Amino acid sequence: MIAHASPDVRAAWAALSLSLPARHEAAARGAEAVLAQLAADILAVPSLDAVSAADRPIEHRRALALDVLMVEAFARRHGSLPDAQAARALHAACAAVAAALGIQPILNYPLYIRHNPLPPAPLRTFTPLASEARFIRMHRAVEERLDALIPVLDTVLDGHSDDAFDAAFAAAYPTLADGFRAVNALMAAFQDPQRMPVDAFTAGFRPYYASEYDPATGRVLREGPSGLQSPTFRAVAMQLGYADHGLDHWTTHLAGYHETAVRDDLNRRRADRDAGHSMADRFAARFGGQTLPRLHPGHAASLPDLLAMAYRGGWVDQASTALLAAAGVRIDVWPPDAPEPPSTDVPHPPPTAVADAAFATLPSADRGTLSRFAGLEAMLFGFHVAHVATAAAQIGRVPGTGGTSGVDFLVIALYRRAFPALWTSGLGGAAARAGVENTIG
Repeated sequence: MIAHASPDVRAAWAALSLSLPARHEAAARGAEAVLAQLAADILAVPSLDAVSAADRPIEHRRALALDVLMVEAFARRHGSLPDAQAARALHAACAAVAAALGIQPILNYPLYIRHNPLPPAPLRTFTPLASEARFIRMHRAVEERLDALIPVLDTVLDGHSDDAFDAAFAAAYPTLADGFRAVNALMAAFQDPQRMPVDAFTAGFRPYYASEYDPATGRVLREGPSGLQSPTFRAVAMQLGYADHGLDHWTTHLAGYHETAVRDDLNRRRADRDAGHSMADRFAARFGGQTLPRLHPGHAASLPDLLAMAYRGGWVDQASTALLAAAGVRIDVWPPDAPEPPSTDVPHPPPTAVADAAFATLPSADRGTLSRFAGLEAMLFGFHVAHVATAAAQIGRVPGTGGTSGVDFLVIALYRRAFPALWTSGLGGAAARAGVENTIG
């Protein structure tokens, strides 16, 4: 393993990284001279290929990796280094820092978002845009807030008996509700074109392995992880019990972009989910319905109830849905360029009166627990609505990570259910109409 750099080497790469905003501005006037100077500056930096990083603090390795990989991302965005020796030196430095962290040798979302240093003054920025610093801080705040919710859900899942589970869920529910309220509001704030101008985003954002595609055919030439790398969301998804080919495919595909400890944690959580240790399994064991698909266009039937609950809980706002409507993004229709949906049918919920009567006959404890399950689903649903609206405001309907429009790709998540039987039975809608989730916990 390599990349134990001397202080001089670390300082040299930090200086290169911190020079990128000025170089980016100069490159707009002519990239050739800028890349030639960058090549010369890279050759002046001592080699990173000599000493083991095993005894270095993780923070030092991350800072060095961020600096080196930011330089590589800059060179790639503006073309390529004109000097073959400098290109080899940069490649070797990327391989060194990647080996030190156990990640792919390219700038990734976790490193760019989570390990950019704060306060903003020393941010390793890829462009000279103030909006980018806001972008990093917003995403980092979202990751940190989701991080705080993961142990809360773990505590709920540790309740073995139904009574213990109900008590833990009731105690945790206000924290979960407040946490998702904050997360979703943070994302929605970036629908504001003053905070996140579209031209600023396209001018220099997503330096981490952006997708390449053939404009003539739309075929993806190189897939880029983008925000799919978020380890905190994927941990929550495993805790809820989301399980479908798309989610699992990307979890596997993106593993190499996470550090080893994060990868191991996600693998453990996925194994727990597969072993029946998730909120979805707790729901199914108690109320049935585990055979229904969790991702399906038939789940459109529950969109109105989930949206109503998400509005009332403060997990999404009218501005987000108005933005989607203005952008021509329909959330009630399976995206036309999305993968073919599963062939399994999803039952339509019974009439409102029937569902409300069934809900009213349940024991009080079951009504409370069902309402919390419905509220938890609405929190995640609100997360996805806010996310797709923010993406529509920031990047529009351009091809994204999986080759589809990035916005359409995110719309698919609105058809994912952790507790599908809750909605096909109509009990989720009955809980939403009863407003029980506002009086519990």
